[in-house]
Amino acid sequence: MDPNRWKQIDELVDAALDLPEDEREVFVAEKSTGDHDLRKAVMELLGAQNETNNFLQHSAMKIV
Repeated sequence: MDPNRWKQIDELVDAALDLPEDEREVFVAEKSTGDHDLRKAVMELLGAQNETNNFLQHSAMKIV
């Protein structure tokens, strides 16, 4: 991936993570202004972040 593109994605993810979870999707949509690939990449990373956080919040005993 182009380093400039990665920087753009990284900065948008960081900014979105500073917001409450329920405001992130609208924020990303506004900041990506028609750049579907940028929006998709950022939302995928935010989704992975949420899955990781949710995974660590549950007891392993409850999962088994």
